[in-house]
Amino acid sequence: CIQKVLESYGINDLTQLNFVSDRGPNLVKALKPYRPIYCYAHRLNNVLKRLFFQSQKKKKKNEEQNAQLSTINLGKNENEDSDLSTSSSEDENALSLPVRTNKKKTKAGGKSALNDPGKLELSDLDSSAQEVIKTIVNCKKLVQYVKKAGINKDIQSAGGIALQQSTVVRWLSMIDLLESILRSYKQTKRILLNRKQQSKIIVIDERIVEELIQLLKPFKYALKLIQSGSGPSLYMVLICTLYLRRTLTSFKNLISVEPLLGNVGQDKENASDNETEEIVESEGVKILRERTLELLNLMFELDIRHYASTMLHPKYRQLKGCSKQEKDQTCKYIREEMIKIIRKDKSFTSIITEPIVKKQKTEKSILERFEDDSEYDFDLSDKQDDSFTSVDYDYKSPKPDELTKYLDMYIDKTTISQNPLDFWRLNQSPFPILTKLARKLHCIPATSAAVERQFSGAGFVLNERRTCIDPDNVDNILLIRSVEKYK
Repeated sequence: CIQKVLESYGINDLTQLNFVSDRGPNLVKALKPYRPIYCYAHRLNNVLKRLFFQSQKKKKKNEEQNAQLSTINLGKNENEDSDLSTSSSEDENALSLPVRTNKKKTKAGGKSALNDPGKLELSDLDSSAQEVIKTIVNCKKLVQYVKKAGINKDIQSAGGIALQQSTVVRWLSMIDLLESILRSYKQTKRILLNRKQQSKIIVIDERIVEELIQLLKPFKYALKLIQSGSGPSLYMVLICTLYLRRTLTSFKNLISVEPLLGNVGQDKENASDNETEEIVESEGVKILRERTLELLNLMFELDIRHYASTMLHPKYRQLKGCSKQEKDQTCKYIREEMIKIIRKDKSFTSIITEPIVKKQKTEKSILERFEDDSEYDFDLSDKQDDSFTSVDYDYKSPKPDELTKYLDMYIDKTTISQNPLDFWRLNQSPFPILTKLARKLHCIPATSAAVERQFSGAGFVLNERRTCIDPDNVDNILLIRSVEKYK
């Protein structure tokens, strides 16, 4: 199906494309031969879903629905397994990701001896961690009641903000919910007290909510940074992953990001009474923080293209925070891709040889016949029939290649924009092959956020009153919307 659609654009070889998708089982199956890159935002969202055991609730609901359907229609449980496998979508399929065995595992504070944090049940957690999960459930129940009762207007009139509802598919909705409750805690409590519904907010510990916001802030920062639709974003995946790993390693690192991301409770009226006290990590939040780090290492594995795109950004070419082995593998991959580009487009060889080839003479002199090959001719000669080349010596030219020159060159960071393509546009002449590879990598988006926005925009275009619009007109409308947005 994908190949038929792309044939209309003259694309027949899918191996030359880079696919970005979520972990839906149908897409994983279809794109497996083409080494797809999985949407980073979806992966982080799935980490948080597993952290707060939201996927298990969805699984239980599916089991109940399937049980009812089986008793009504078939009287058997045959449909239960099949329906469950398709409804689980990304979360169930996340367990098929390869696990990094070299990662140091930390204790999750659980009672079970399970080594896989993805299979950990809520009942296996320590009681303190279960209380934190219950606080999240109570926060959702509170917002649900406020929405149904129409109390948000009263909260806003009292000086607070409207409570935000959380949904599983929205990536930042959980922290939005907690932040809205914390900022409007006093106003909401006063209004519920007048309605004799104070029991819905008394069960919510304000300090736990504040700690959860602190835990989720790095994810909010990373997701907002990575969802860029107007420029390259693949290089940010490695940076955000290293940032999250470092932040979640200790509570001290988690607190240190506070000045960077800003404080949620800046309004003294909406802040908690214990604002001036030093924030201390509770045992339950500590367990969840360590579990978050384990899930992040388990459910997301960096691709070599993430490393390469970061190295081909002039501001992050040193790959700080990466091991020597990772840097060496990245350099090896980039050089292999450069060789592929040269072999594919042989016309480049006449442009990139240094020094510039002079006009061809009618006859070569005796000395010219024995001159050393250029670095590109030497690497790509493939031992062609040449009576003057020696096959007894393995000699590498000491002349540095484009990657070495790029890594060694001096770059004034104050003149470099955040868009790496601006740098490669200006340096296309000294680095023709690297420029082509940089374009190839930086055109890969880190997330499918831009596509999600297009689908959302299509939903506004095709509404109940406009259901008979010509498909070509819909495409034109969406194109104009996207062009106007990124002007």
